[in-house]
Amino acid sequence: MAQLLLTILLGMVLTELSKNVLEADLGLKTCVYINVGARRVSSAVMNEIRELIPQEDIYVAKSVEEEERAAIEILEKKIDTLFLGGGDGTFVRFINRLIFTAGNRTLPVIGILGLGTGNAIAQLVSSGNALSDLKSFLANPSRDTYPLSLVETDGMVYPFGGLGWDGQWLEDYERLNTMFPEVVKGRVGYITAFILGTIPRKLYDIVTRKHVHANIINGPHKAFRVGPNGEKADPVEPGEPIYSGNTTSVALGTVPDYGYGIRILPFAGVDLEYMHLRVVTISMARVLLAAPSVYYGVFRHPGVQDFYVKSCSVDFSKPMPFEIAGESMGRKTHVDFSVKSSRMNLLRFI
Repeated sequence: MAQLLLTILLGMVLTELSKNVLEADLGLKTCVYINVGARRVSSAVMNEIRELIPQEDIYVAKSVEEEERAAIEILEKKIDTLFLGGGDGTFVRFINRLIFTAGNRTLPVIGILGLGTGNAIAQLVSSGNALSDLKSFLANPSRDTYPLSLVETDGMVYPFGGLGWDGQWLEDYERLNTMFPEVVKGRVGYITAFILGTIPRKLYDIVTRKHVHANIINGPHKAFRVGPNGEKADPVEPGEPIYSGNTTSVALGTVPDYGYGIRILPFAGVDLEYMHLRVVTISMARVLLAAPSVYYGVFRHPGVQDFYVKSCSVDFSKPMPFEIAGESMGRKTHVDFSVKSSRMNLLRFI
């Protein structure tokens, strides 16, 4: 019993020492923002975080007002490293809140605790077990960062999004999740929504010969078609059409991963000034047949056209389901996309 108490006491002392070293010796201030609704957030996880981080530096927002207050306090404290606990949706929502609140103030380095569902951003910076990553940083603070460009639409920034299959999939998932919240959730929920919702809809479109026409016009900067080896080829001049024709899906972003390790945009991040725009014209059946190569980001096909683009506008012949970082955004017939000039620094785990 005495040995157990000594071990617990020693652990508490070491944790406190790590905090003091982090803030006093290195001059670094760290805090954590947690989405308590994220799939992997539990009372046990929260308890462990409280053992590592002082309570006044842990933020949990359950409303827009609390989210705003958290952003204000974090910026006023001049935090050096902010850990976000949740998935890609948590990242997008709070990053936008921080940017809106910050004005000209410098944003902290963002550490990602992969506690959500898809966790595309977490995979980008090699984030593994959330608690292990946090403990590792506190014990040996790293300043190794990954510069992340973001796409901007109507004042909102995000790492990836799309219109078509992925947007429809999210719509189907959210509808089934609302009807059966205890059954349709997480990875199983997405698979269920895809099989019971998205595939039948797309099969119906094929049978009834429903087509969607897209016009994609380049912005004020030169764009490029992606060459066979990922190089910039076949330039598209400012204001010229990038693509015009039928499409089943338009995806774009600055990160290759769409969640679950699926590399839908393999050329994203090759050049930080450009996003990867992917226009798909082939059927879902053809893509599913090539699932392994799609997963690893090596799928190439004449019906999949890839571009490096700084900005563009997209018009559809009918409203298309739109998703941003795994969150359904309704249906759109027109969307403007551009790469935000300023970049964000993500903490890279080694």
